[in-house]
Amino acid sequence: MICKFCKVKEADKKNTHYLTDAIIRSCLNFGGVNEREKGGYFSFDDISLFKFNFQRNTNVEDIKKILGKEPTEEEIENAKNNTPCSVDYVFCSECEKKFTDIETEFIQKILPKFREDDLTGKEDIHISDNILCRNFFYLQIFRSAVCNAEIYQLPPEFIEKLRTILFNKAKDTFIPLSVTYLQTIGEPKSYTGNRVECVSNQNPYIIFMNDFVIQCYDNEYN
Repeated sequence: MICKFCKVKEADKKNTHYLTDAIIRSCLNFGGVNEREKGGYFSFDDISLFKFNFQRNTNVEDIKKILGKEPTEEEIENAKNNTPCSVDYVFCSECEKKFTDIETEFIQKILPKFREDDLTGKEDIHISDNILCRNFFYLQIFRSAVCNAEIYQLPPEFIEKLRTILFNKAKDTFIPLSVTYLQTIGEPKSYTGNRVECVSNQNPYIIFMNDFVIQCYDNEYN
């Protein structure tokens, strides 16, 4: 398979998170801990209302408390191969590095203005680097549309527009985009009350990304 970002190299990268792991992990992990792939989460399936899943580094005792039993070998094996919001062989390693550069800069420069500040009473936050913010959220939208296409269905020409902006590092400010921050107050476990999911049965297309809600509009393409 060819990488869906550069469209040239082989898609050799495993475990690509299409929603930035550092942002969503506290929502999916027990107690809101900020540790990689350690916790449980609920997902919908075709058989029951919801299904409990756990990640590869989850403590066995925590799993037993939820399931009421020891996890089976099959459940453990599934956990090793099933990371939430992650896919294999969609992008190449070189493009993955480009994604990481955008994510790292956002996490270092922008995220502290939200998670490390008291935002009580504030309605707006001024961010001087508008392009960095847009590219970070464009990245979430693009990867979700490519990697979670059955759920997050965006018009092909809109996806290509996002890909081109990100690949060429274009300084785009024209795509209609709204990002809401949900201030999450209290202990780390408070983050587990947030959501991680995509909704695309309407315009705007929405991504619930823990404490960020991303809404994008494709009006100019309709």
